[in-house]
Amino acid sequence: MPHDLKIRNIVLVGLFNLNDFDKYFFIKNEILAEGDFQNNYIYQPPNIIQINTKTIQVVILPTQFIATSLNPLEVTDNIATIVRLILKNSKTSSISGLGINFQWFFSDEKKSMHEISKQFINPADSVQNSEFNTQDSHFGLYMSKNFKDARLKLDIKPSIISEKSNKIEAIQFAFNFHFEINSTNVEDIDKFLSDYADYYQKASNIMSFYNYE
Repeated sequence: MPHDLKIRNIVLVGLFNLNDFDKYFFIKNEILAEGDFQNNYIYQPPNIIQINTKTIQVVILPTQFIATSLNPLEVTDNIATIVRLILKNSKTSSISGLGINFQWFFSDEKKSMHEISKQFINPADSVQNSEFNTQDSHFGLYMSKNFKDARLKLDIKPSIISEKSNKIEAIQFAFNFHFEINSTNVEDIDKFLSDYADYYQKASNIMSFYNYE
């Protein structure tokens, strides 16, 4: 059963002054070099800033900051380091939420979504057995716990993904490591992001339990 890490990003919620994030800001603070910027650079404050390099995309909106890996399987792209440098050198101090996200997808074109989801989440209680026992029933699961400085949330559910203009049924494994921000201390946020590799490893270890044919 093929599986892929398709989404790997860092999302911050807060208030961002887009005028602070022009191209000069990134070059002056040695976050990115002039040659790192791809042609589809968008600078339209106060609405949106979008920066694309060969490895990551950074989108800054008035209330949201999203850094996304363009090659999710290449975990050496320093996405967390770049976000840390941006926060360290910016004037941003009103961050209210922060999450590190990893999303894997399993698919099997030889099986129905009913079979795939039941293979991962075996329904056992009476409600599932009596009310969701038809061939069109799909199954999901939600789990959470504390891990290091984060609240780890894992949502397993049926999903539809687009691949080369095709719609593919898949099971989505969505990991969210949420950091509860109790202050505007940038050092606390930096410490959380410095453990990015540990959060990725934790998600990968959990996924190894589901890695079977």
